[in-house]
Amino acid sequence: MDYEDDDERSTKSNLTPRKTLSRGKKHRPRPPPKNHPPPQEEYKGGGDAPSKEREQETGGSRPLSSSAKGRPLPKQPLSARNRFNFAPLSKRDNIIHGAERPGYVRPNPDQPSTPRGPLVPVPVVEQWCKEMKGKGIKRVLTLLNENELSFYSENLVETYGKYFAEVVVLPQNSSATLHVVLDAFRAAEDSDEPIVVHCSTGQGRTGTILALWLHHRYSLPIPAAVTECMEFASGNGAIRKPSIEALMQLLLGSAQRILPHIRNMQPQRENGNLRGQTPRSHPGQQTSAGNTPSATPRLDAKLHISFIQTGGTIDKDYPKSKGGYAFEITDPAVERIIRNVDCAFTFDITTVCKKDSQHIEDEDREELVKAIEKSDSQRFIVTHGSDTLIETAKYLDRAGLSVGKVVILTGAMRPEHFRNSDAHFNVGVAMGAVNVLWSGVYVAMNGRVVEASRAKRDQRTGMFALR
Repeated sequence: MDYEDDDERSTKSNLTPRKTLSRGKKHRPRPPPKNHPPPQEEYKGGGDAPSKEREQETGGSRPLSSSAKGRPLPKQPLSARNRFNFAPLSKRDNIIHGAERPGYVRPNPDQPSTPRGPLVPVPVVEQWCKEMKGKGIKRVLTLLNENELSFYSENLVETYGKYFAEVVVLPQNSSATLHVVLDAFRAAEDSDEPIVVHCSTGQGRTGTILALWLHHRYSLPIPAAVTECMEFASGNGAIRKPSIEALMQLLLGSAQRILPHIRNMQPQRENGNLRGQTPRSHPGQQTSAGNTPSATPRLDAKLHISFIQTGGTIDKDYPKSKGGYAFEITDPAVERIIRNVDCAFTFDITTVCKKDSQHIEDEDREELVKAIEKSDSQRFIVTHGSDTLIETAKYLDRAGLSVGKVVILTGAMRPEHFRNSDAHFNVGVAMGAVNVLWSGVYVAMNGRVVEASRAKRDQRTGMFALR
């Protein structure tokens, strides 16, 4: 005999016939409506069950990790378990470490702040140094600014110098900030000497610098680098709080200071002409200081490139004198390269020197720095000999050029006058790259454009590549 459910018998208004089950079979319960919330599991942990109010106080949902889909990042402890908030960067790197500054006091561990109390005495700094030395640290990179360095009774950098082989102080608000950090880390890696980087708390600025190295050295995407830095520190007794915004600002060369200046920059005119424009000479036309009819009109100042000649193979030609046998450096090859090309930019050409790159000295490089700083242009292409091209590029990089200046050094393995020369190709690559790069010094050779600090040359093949 068939039977009906109790609720079905009690609801006679439902005219839809209900499927009945034969005797002896278990009844399958009706699934809940789709809009019905899932039942909450019983809290089995110790202590009181977490309430909605507590979730709101702690910030609600936690960010998800990039290493495991759906897995939240570990909660940051109220204070670092490790002494001096010290920990390595990551399991993939045993050279770079992070820490807090000597003598830092945490009045509220979860809210990083810089105390303004008594000056930190020397014994406290020495204790910090001995602790770092005991962990194998050989180098220090400090991110403290001038105000924070004044918190110590004696010069902090001099005290560091008594314990560590290398001490690097990061320049503040400089275009060279990024390169100083990367050079310090590369030097530590090349010499296999562990280095510790510290700000005041070892959390924000330190975390951002450590995430920068993960992104730069191991090619991690920026969000993944930030996540790995936070996760590894949290799992190893330290606190790191890097931010994607701070890392992006560092990579873009302090973009918040550069972009408003560039976007709001309007060309200023004097007597109908743009102020600051540099005249360029057409091939075969002489110009003087008082007569500049050949100056390129900078219509909207969107793109103007300044070419600077220093000599090298690209400008070499057979001698014009009778009986000559050696090459001589002639007029800039860029003039001949651009002559038959319709360029969508304005340009000017100047000469700093006409030397073989093996004869270029630091005095010539200093003149090149002065020419770049003196110019109103923001984008430069320097033609240079290949032998010491990287050396000159690194000299410019260390010079700390003004923010917003983009400098690309290029050259050729064979003179531009030769039919099989690579001059047109290399200069073309440089002209295409200078339009999109951020401030800094770069090398454009063999179809590659790399940062000066990362450029190297294969001595076996002569090719320029990335270190």
